[in-house]
Amino acid sequence: MTNRRLLYLLPWVLAATVPAGAQAMDLIIKQRQSFDRGDGQASSKEATEYSAGNKRVTDSADSRFIVDLDARTVTLCSKASRTYYTRSFDEVREQVESGRKRLAAMSEQTRKMVEEMMGGGEVSVAPTGKQEKIAGYTAREYAVQSPRVTGAMWVTEEIDDPLARRAAEAMADAVGGSGGPSGALTTALGKVKGMPLRTRITMKNGPASVTTINEVTEVIKATPPADVLTVPAGFTKQEAPSLKPSAPKVVPQRPVKP
Repeated sequence: MTNRRLLYLLPWVLAATVPAGAQAMDLIIKQRQSFDRGDGQASSKEATEYSAGNKRVTDSADSRFIVDLDARTVTLCSKASRTYYTRSFDEVREQVESGRKRLAAMSEQTRKMVEEMMGGGEVSVAPTGKQEKIAGYTAREYAVQSPRVTGAMWVTEEIDDPLARRAAEAMADAVGGSGGPSGALTTALGKVKGMPLRTRITMKNGPASVTTINEVTEVIKATPPADVLTVPAGFTKQEAPSLKPSAPKVVPQRPVKP
């Protein structure tokens, strides 16, 4: 799992805070997402999440991501190219396991560099005592701290989205479960009850870092339109890209001249 893919998975991991015993309901959740890479390439966009039946969909101007818990598949649609691909949970798991075997076969130096990029270590999630109104709901702040991921999330117990939790857990399991790159984060966040309304997460990768902010602007308790829960009409199916991890380039060091 590369740093970029783990970053993309973070919103789904954060969604896993919803109580497991809550009754599912259809929801339309509008939110604002922003990304700051610290190099002048900050960007933002609007996105809408849909929970209906056993499907969890994230839709924006450039993409649509569908998790189908009945079919046990994930589908990513590119609106720019009008294409999509689908991968089963089992295929994701098999390719991740294959990647782990390739990682084990790498040289010690390269393997350590990859493992450092993937991160690890304990994750702490602790209440700060602060709270505020977000999208009309009272949300409490929690600080998130780990060797590579830091930030905060604001969670409300006034509304539930249990389908988001099930989708997040399925995604985390597909990429390695508790032993995967998001396992410790999923486990720690799963102890917090409620629905995240705002998350601010900074992921470090060596000297560089990327900050993502998701904030819910509106929650609508209604059944989503059927057409947003499927691949848009007219899109062409493509073969799913490989999940092989790319090893970082190792630049040989020149010997120091005496």
